Formats: sequence, C-alpha cells, structure tokens
Amino acid sequence: MQGREQLLVGVVEDSDDDFWVLNRLLRSSCTVQRWTTSEDALEALADDAALARFGALFVDFHLPGLDGVELVRRIRALPAGERLRVIMLSGARSDAVVAQALDAGVDRYEHKPSSLDELRSVIGRSLGPLL
Repeated sequence: MQGREQLLVGVVEDSDDDFWVLNRLLRSSCTVQRWTTSEDALEALADDAALARFGALFVDFHLPGLDGVELVRRIRALPAGERLRVIMLSGARSDAVVAQALDAGVDRYEHKPSSLDELRSVIGRSLGPLL
C-alpha cells in the first residue's frame, strides 16, 4: 500500500494454527497484533490511545479465561471502544452464542471457514470498507 499506513488489526486467538492461517491472509494488507487471551488483549487496549491505533479486532469465542463475548463487552465499555470494528470469528455454531456475541456488540459474527478462499471472503466482508 503506497502513500498510506497499513491498517492495524488485533487478533485474539489462542490456537496457533488458526492464527497462522488468518495472519497469512491479513499480513499482505494489514499490520497484525496477536494476543492469546482476553486478559492480555484488555491490558494492551486499556487506554484510549492504544485502542485508537487499531482499525479492527478479530476475536475467537473460545478463549482461556474470559471468553470472547466477555472481552467484547469490556472493550465496548471503554471510552473509545465503540468505534473499533469487532469481528467474532469462531467455530461455535450455536444460535445462542451468535446472539450473545451480537448482544455484546460485535459488528460481525463469522463461523471459522474450512478453506482459505472462504476465509479470504470473510476478511473481505469484514474489513472491506477499512482497506
């Protein structure tokens, strides 16, 4: 990308394999910061200046400690938390989980796709306006 800074995207994902695949696709157009727990992400994003640097955040539902839904609730409660685009990317397919995520404030809920092409489409739908 010439003439403009790359979008900074946070990823909260405890699976190394899932992160590797997502990072592989994101890093061509974004700068990626990863956390493996909700607690680590909250610590890093706790102040408005840090949070404001990020254009988007991908969050898994199943995480050690606080789950992804609780992370989203806490981020949305921060003063600058409403402007961050949050995408929950999870293997959880329960309607109840989707409803919890949307209620917590995610902008998009996407099921983890089974192919790279599907994941590319998810990224495009999720970040298209920001890229």
